[in-house]
Amino acid sequence: MLGIGDYDEDYLFVFQCLLEGLNPEETRAAFEEEFSVTDGRALGKKHEELYEAIRNSILFKSIFLDSQPAPTASQSIA
Repeated sequence: MLGIGDYDEDYLFVFQCLLEGLNPEETRAAFEEEFSVTDGRALGKKHEELYEAIRNSILFKSIFLDSQPAPTASQSIA
């Protein structure tokens, strides 16, 4: 679908996180919250690889490369 290899539910979840402005760490946390910590750990680095693959894909590059991740709760909002 869409000419994207390895297009699965994990891909869709990471894509959704990118659309929400989450960074890779927040994406992992969201995955662990949505599914389970065990499933999140089982992903290994897959979420990071998917995150970068989507951000750098020809199809989505213009949407994500210039975007700034949303501030996290630990970051100060001035």
